[in-house]
Amino acid sequence: MDEESFGSSDSTKEQALIWIDDHLRWLMTLPAVLILFALTFYPLLRALQMSTQAFRATETVYVGAQNYINLISNDAFLNSLWVTAKFVVLAVGIEFILGFAVALLLNKKLKLRGLWQTLILIPMIISPTVVGLIWRLMYAPNGLLDYMAVPFTGGGPTSAGSARPTSHCTRSS
Repeated sequence: MDEESFGSSDSTKEQALIWIDDHLRWLMTLPAVLILFALTFYPLLRALQMSTQAFRATETVYVGAQNYINLISNDAFLNSLWVTAKFVVLAVGIEFILGFAVALLLNKKLKLRGLWQTLILIPMIISPTVVGLIWRLMYAPNGLLDYMAVPFTGGGPTSAGSARPTSHCTRSS
């Protein structure tokens, strides 16, 4: 091998590494993006396609925009749309104003500021804790999952509970 061909091989490797370095972040996110699009856009397109059809007991008939025309000319729908719009504007507006006011208040130097911040944050902390406790109770021996598994396993009420790791399996010696 002469030095010129060896040098071009290094150049090719370097170009490949540069290309990978430039594009790896996009290649790594591509599967997640494809799944997100599949789970978002397919149902949306399918719903739009189904909204242009009339479903009868024995057949499906394409009606085009007639379903939308019927919906827009329906007074009950228009009333519910108006009530929903008012509710959204009022609810979002009130929540925004109250949330902003509380944030400004808790940002000031107050007596017992830490206590007030804790009291505000407790509902956000409790929710995941409660969910965790519920799952723990479900996986407990003779818990809900044990009884739900009996018809499928034919075993006693501890057959599903035995699938979870126990303390003697995970304890280090």
